[in-house]
Amino acid sequence: MSEVIATDQSLREIMDPLPGSAETGTNPADRYLWAPPGKEISVQLDLDVVERLLADVLRGFGMIPKRGVEVGGVLLGEFVDARTVRVTDYEMVPCQHSRGSSYLLSPEETERLRGVCDRWLATPGGRTTVVGLFRSHTREGFHITPEDADLLDRMAPDPQAVMLLVKPYATRVSVGGFFFREEGGIRRMDSPYLEFPFRRRELAGEEQEAVSATAESAAAPAAQTGQRTAPPAFSFGGYNQGEKSAMSESITAEQSYSFSGDAAEETGQKKRKRSGWVWIPLSFIFLLLGVVLGFQVALSVGSKLPSGLRPPDPFTMNLQANQSGTSVHVRWDRSAPAIQNAPRGVLHIQDGAAEQRVDLDSLQLLNGSVIYRRAAENVKFRLEVFTSDKSSLSETVEFKAH
Repeated sequence: MSEVIATDQSLREIMDPLPGSAETGTNPADRYLWAPPGKEISVQLDLDVVERLLADVLRGFGMIPKRGVEVGGVLLGEFVDARTVRVTDYEMVPCQHSRGSSYLLSPEETERLRGVCDRWLATPGGRTTVVGLFRSHTREGFHITPEDADLLDRMAPDPQAVMLLVKPYATRVSVGGFFFREEGGIRRMDSPYLEFPFRRRELAGEEQEAVSATAESAAAPAAQTGQRTAPPAFSFGGYNQGEKSAMSESITAEQSYSFSGDAAEETGQKKRKRSGWVWIPLSFIFLLLGVVLGFQVALSVGSKLPSGLRPPDPFTMNLQANQSGTSVHVRWDRSAPAIQNAPRGVLHIQDGAAEQRVDLDSLQLLNGSVIYRRAAENVKFRLEVFTSDKSSLSETVEFKAH
């Protein structure tokens, strides 16, 4: 019999733990090893976590001008051995920022964080557990605060638990750093022992292509042989400018014409009149071309922006279903406008011939994650959210077992 494992406290009794690292993501190339010199701790950070978490951090960073808002939550994974922590996933814990842009939780939000931690810590037989906390850091400096250390002590009591800070930037690569307990307690108000670029491309060692030639080096062979390079060709009025220039070069230098006195002045006036009439329609054509080209460039640039910097699509929830052991991990974009504005929703599940319905409140929608223990090989999920009593938005995804 299949079961739904949602993130709400009311569904804890049917929860199915995420599988451990032995089942997914075992390729070391898919991880970043954080190992500060001279310290007996190391953190294996899955690059998939970096990619998804950076998108959430940048989304908060772009919400308001100047410093943006900080986001945070729980790091999930396993304690590989006495000195190694592996981070395989995370769960966001929303903050209403009642005390400003910083990630400072109210008593109710602190209890929600405790509920998330207790749920993962109490999962029977699961290797995935709470390995620490995280938050973005948009304030001055780069250090954890007494509030951070207090939360870590209360919510992640394991001595190996870590605290991850991510400092986002608008014009350069964001920076990450871990903090951990050592003799004398966790270091406060100090930078981490080791900072690292918090972006998958840099951590995976991918290099950008470099420009290998300049305009000067391209023109050098022609200059050495004494050849004259032809001017660039542009199309105007039905003839090619490059062809016209080449034709004009065939005319001997002795062929010239001079105008003087009234004739020259009259000719100049006629040219100015003709050029004035010619430029009026040309200006309109150039203006129209500029508008069309600008629209095309805007579409092209917008499609190439990182997902975390694109304006959100009000009709997309990015519903996904991925294999997680024998279960299915269903996710959606918790920051999508439809999710943010929906007071309730329903997850419809068609598991073979069986159909189920899971009602979700606003907090469960904002959590953005459900784990489902399937019975059939193919399962179809349809997430329906209600923005008002009379309108709804739905998105469907189909899962097929490997």
